[in-house]
Amino acid sequence: MNSEQLKIRQEFHWRYRLAGRMFGKFRFRRKVAGLIIFAGFLLYGFSGWYAGDVASWYGPGHYGSYTASGNVLDANDWTAASWDYPFGRKLKVCSEYACARGVVVTDRGPAARTGRTIDLNMPVAERIGIIEAGEAPVTVYDTGNHDPRYLTR
Repeated sequence: MNSEQLKIRQEFHWRYRLAGRMFGKFRFRRKVAGLIIFAGFLLYGFSGWYAGDVASWYGPGHYGSYTASGNVLDANDWTAASWDYPFGRKLKVCSEYACARGVVVTDRGPAARTGRTIDLNMPVAERIGIIEAGEAPVTVYDTGNHDPRYLTR
């Protein structure tokens, strides 16, 4: 190997090492960013996430019966039945027409496995405008708050 080939090889080696250092730094920054995001989930929970769902509603035939959380279903409560959220969780349910905030999960349902993910009490369904349709696409936002009156007894 002559001196010219050696210079070219050293130059290539130097550039290769510099590029390796730069990309290594970015790799480290990516890892740190991932750890920060993961720590945020641990500290603040997974509140604020949402899912595109189909909602139906239930009405007067169920009033006065006990829910899965042990509470009596009231006609005026803003409650819902869902398999995906814990009892007492407050949700924000939005249709294409309106939103209802402060809907509390008190029951498990929908009973029929037909693709619906949440059953709403009649006042909530009236508020978001899905009474006539019976079931409609909604967006459910998990606020991350709990209502202690509706926790399992």
